[in-house]
Amino acid sequence: MKSIRRELALKIGVGSLVVLVIGGAALFFSLREALVNQFDDVLKAKAAALVLASEWERDELELDLDILSFAGFGSGSRGDYFVVLGVDGLELVRSPSLEAEALKIPERLAGVSEGFSNLALPEDVSGRAFWATYEPIFAGEASKESRPPQLTILVASADAIL
Repeated sequence: MKSIRRELALKIGVGSLVVLVIGGAALFFSLREALVNQFDDVLKAKAAALVLASEWERDELELDLDILSFAGFGSGSRGDYFVVLGVDGLELVRSPSLEAEALKIPERLAGVSEGFSNLALPEDVSGRAFWATYEPIFAGEASKESRPPQLTILVASADAIL
């Protein structure tokens, strides 16, 4: 014989458990997305700081060292990296934190003016990257032949906090 009280308690317990599991999963995924969006905003801000710090002078890219330090790239500390790529895809400038290691360039970078991607950083640390194409500030006399080329900046950071 089934007790109405036992059946009601079981249904309420199962229903509460389902609501808690679904609510917990929704909270987890919404917080994760918010953290990733904030992380991406920081990567964009670092890239913008580096873009503002770059000048094209005498067919060469120069970066302001004060801005590099301010954006966290001036020291040899690990975890934050950047590279500036020329039109041909070769590195023009790289962060001191890369030392002799190479930063893996995302395959999605080709043909896309800006975007985000997950990637493996040096020492096989997982990270997140932002890239954008830009034209550096021209510091010389203007002529059609000496205009700066379109460059691509790639900024990456370890995503251990995510």
